[in-house]
Amino acid sequence: MTWSFTLVSGALKNVGDFLIVKKATEAVERFLQPDSYITLKRTEDFGPHIDKINETNAIIICGGPGYKKWFYPAVYPFLKYLAKIRIPIIPFALGWSGLPRYLPDRFVFAQESKSVIHHIHKRTPYSSVRDEITREILIRHGVQNVINTGCPTLFDIDKMRGNASFRIPAEITSFGVSMAQNPALHTQNVNLLKQLKGCFPKARRVAFFHRGVGADEYTTPQEGRQLQLLAKRVSALDYEIVDLAYDAGRLSIYNEMDFHVGYRVHAHAYCISQRIPSFLLWEDGRGQGMSSNLGLPGVPAFKTRLIDHPPWPSRIQRYVMKGVSKIAPLNEQPINHHAVKEVLKLINDETDNGFLMFSAVPQRLKELYSNLQFFFIHIKEFLIESE
Repeated sequence: MTWSFTLVSGALKNVGDFLIVKKATEAVERFLQPDSYITLKRTEDFGPHIDKINETNAIIICGGPGYKKWFYPAVYPFLKYLAKIRIPIIPFALGWSGLPRYLPDRFVFAQESKSVIHHIHKRTPYSSVRDEITREILIRHGVQNVINTGCPTLFDIDKMRGNASFRIPAEITSFGVSMAQNPALHTQNVNLLKQLKGCFPKARRVAFFHRGVGADEYTTPQEGRQLQLLAKRVSALDYEIVDLAYDAGRLSIYNEMDFHVGYRVHAHAYCISQRIPSFLLWEDGRGQGMSSNLGLPGVPAFKTRLIDHPPWPSRIQRYVMKGVSKIAPLNEQPINHHAVKEVLKLINDETDNGFLMFSAVPQRLKELYSNLQFFFIHIKEFLIESE
């Protein structure tokens, strides 16, 4: 039997997205063994490719935080061709977008998105998600046939086969910090760099920018200027600066680090896959989902909600949020000013106790990998029966 697939890539600039597509493709090759596949960016117009797409066995959406309110039409505009697509669409390791921050129970899909998601799931035995929070969101929206496989970026096959444990450095000679993208966190991020430098003054210090340090077609001039200002502050603290944008291969530099700490979920996932101790600050619920799925603690970079309230009609919500944003003490999620202290305590505690909190992670990875195998076994059986 000849196998062919259409892979939908979310890789535009963020190196984490390129890693997702790389590892998702590896998983498809390992478990489905296709003779060929085509890869299209999620932002492309699929119209000219529909005939070629329909000649493949299935469309596989390769991971990323695709489950946003506007899953359709904003994230996956190709779904406007749903009536013309004659093959199954299989979401693989998709995740919740992380907003509203730390409040997955409040997340709601737009009706257009919900309808399309139901359409997709009625035509496949299973989809997979990258964490349990995302699975619970889908179940709450009426989708039951979903499996928590973890993110494919968590799995290094050689490490899995060898049952590798975490590297325990005798002393800290190097560490890496993945930098926050959100400008609201840049001051907190710089404070983290200062404190780490004080804790490990002789160590090699590297700051990783996952979406680069300047403007281009995927980064606005204003955002680019903010990143360049951040890079200057980082350089003044005698940190090496490494731009990882667009190139998943460059993530291997993390293997030179004794530990990672920072804000980027896929720096964390990559380091976990390589059995490098990693400490994650949550920019939003994406980090929350990753930490809880691995059974590891994480630190919210923002405060959790100060004022709780039931969902309001959207018109009232707009007025309330406008008022809250103008009154700092009522701001729902100001910066967590204890975040740096909390993550440093985690790091210091673990360096003192031999990084004990990571001892159970290899077993958790085995469980998730078993789910991944189950997912692909049933997808393969379904596709064979569909022929």
